[in-house]
Amino acid sequence: MKTRHLAAFVFLSSIILFSGCGKDEKKKEISASEAKTELRTASQSISVEMESMMNKPAMVSLDFLTQLMDNGDWKSNLKNLAFNSGKLHLAKVKSAFRHNSAEKGANEVGDFGIYRFNFLLDDFELVENSTTSLQLTFPADEAAYAAQQNNAVLLLDNLSYKTISYTETYYDEYMQTWVTETYEEMVPTNVSVALKLDDVSQMTMTYTASYDDSGFPTGMTASMNMAPYEFQTSLSGSGTDFNTSLTFKESGNVLMAYDWDLHYSSDMTELTKAIGSQTVTPLKAEGWMNMAAIQNHMDEVDMNQGSYDLNFLNNQLDMELSHTGINAKIGDIEFRMYTDTEYNETYPELAIVYSDGSYEWLADILNDSSFKYHRVR
Repeated sequence: MKTRHLAAFVFLSSIILFSGCGKDEKKKEISASEAKTELRTASQSISVEMESMMNKPAMVSLDFLTQLMDNGDWKSNLKNLAFNSGKLHLAKVKSAFRHNSAEKGANEVGDFGIYRFNFLLDDFELVENSTTSLQLTFPADEAAYAAQQNNAVLLLDNLSYKTISYTETYYDEYMQTWVTETYEEMVPTNVSVALKLDDVSQMTMTYTASYDDSGFPTGMTASMNMAPYEFQTSLSGSGTDFNTSLTFKESGNVLMAYDWDLHYSSDMTELTKAIGSQTVTPLKAEGWMNMAAIQNHMDEVDMNQGSYDLNFLNNQLDMELSHTGINAKIGDIEFRMYTDTEYNETYPELAIVYSDGSYEWLADILNDSSFKYHRVR
């Protein structure tokens, strides 16, 4: 199966916030060398801010909890859920909230109940049944684990779910054909979250969502408070037009945000156009993208072994990256042809194009391979 990451379009999903001046306002002209320096300084600042947040006691304890539950890369899942909301495809909702109770072992945590970590079993055990909540009592970190202290409590309350049915179509690389499969799953429509460490509240969250019968999200609000951080995101709309927005603040200062107007095809199967902005202070990307046209071109070339039309692709987007702190344009976001020397393949990738025509790959600047358009092997 091969995929292409449309998250690259709503790309500053991990660097993006709704602030600063609009695209129509006059920005300072800076040289390509200045732009490259400012971009790297800003990227380093963003990395420091995110690392600081991930080192907060609440985040450390949640990270340790996923290790106890052998639950995979929760940080990656958190980023995709929180900061890729502009990509409103059901696959994102499905992967974030997959309901796999049928696959759970006898000692694994279910969807409801009160569980306590048992140090003798080195696993969670159910100590009380529940039909509306899930509570986990566990060691908050390595030190608590070594001392066999269950000093953290995570409560997911007011839980409710909706059963949805949907189909997904993907290209099977082995069979060399397109495959359509139908799934039925449960996704949460409401939850309240509270985390305590040593009986002191560290984090609270709320989440409310609505879906149509096929699982398409029709509305959503979520918020988090983890001093000094605050997070709010929402989705609203009707018909084929939706809006999604997010703000993420530290001590009242915006760190990240986005605000996107999303337009879908009449059958709701394609995200045709996105207009708006994303920022991770002090970087801001804004403009528009014809999402479906770009993706369909990529798929057609893949299926028919044709040639990519770089001019066509670049006519389907108008995006620029700016530095809000100095009110300066860093460069334009455009496609350039990338050569993969390992597989001897050439295909379009997003790049930051500077004032002198030179460019650098967006994925390399952000140090995140999810922004690449490479085939997944």
